[in-house]
Amino acid sequence: MLCSVLGMIDFKHLALDGRKIQASANFRNNVDRARGKKQLELEPNDALAQERIDERIKRLERKEIRLAQTLAVLESYEDEKPSLNMVDPDAKIMKHKDRRILPSYNQQSVVDGTFGIISAVATTKSGDKPGDLFAMVDAAKENAGGSFDTCLPTRDSPTMKRFGRWKRIGRKIFMFRTSGKKLWTTRKQSAAKFDKSNFHAGDDGLSMHCPAGKGMHQGEGRETPGVP
Repeated sequence: MLCSVLGMIDFKHLALDGRKIQASANFRNNVDRARGKKQLELEPNDALAQERIDERIKRLERKEIRLAQTLAVLESYEDEKPSLNMVDPDAKIMKHKDRRILPSYNQQSVVDGTFGIISAVATTKSGDKPGDLFAMVDAAKENAGGSFDTCLPTRDSPTMKRFGRWKRIGRKIFMFRTSGKKLWTTRKQSAAKFDKSNFHAGDDGLSMHCPAGKGMHQGEGRETPGVP
């Protein structure tokens, strides 16, 4: 709100992005019901075989307590195949952009498109969901004290798959390419840009110029394999 009063937010563009933050927990520490029960049955036998090693016994006892606590939580879930991490129970298994699957948190933020002022942040314990964008936009409006004209979600945001919903509620949407090189307003507008009426014939009568200024020449009986 202070940044808004100082004129540091122009309410024109709002940009959303997020990333998965790896938790301080190992993937191998995740257990489900079957694995938890199996380990709980094996630990006492393992401890008795190593009873002369005090440290080993203490470590196994601590692990047995954690397994029992984790299993008790898992039994309270209705889902038949839930899993919990014994080191960080709040961290959920998430897929990162580099295709790694790790116990993580989902960090998201939205910033003012002109000055880069962070308008809202959120950390969730679930993967990307279409409703995240709407919640972040509402939070930004509340924090900044005003509405933004446009929102710029990343192209890989699941909200992009619900483009029709945005159109129905009358919001103007931009799709940001992940590479950051091109900005498309809407599918309809970008398609209209390359309508045949926007192509112009060259002076030689054999070439055409597209809206991007690229010259295109008609081939003379040449066929490229695999290209119709």
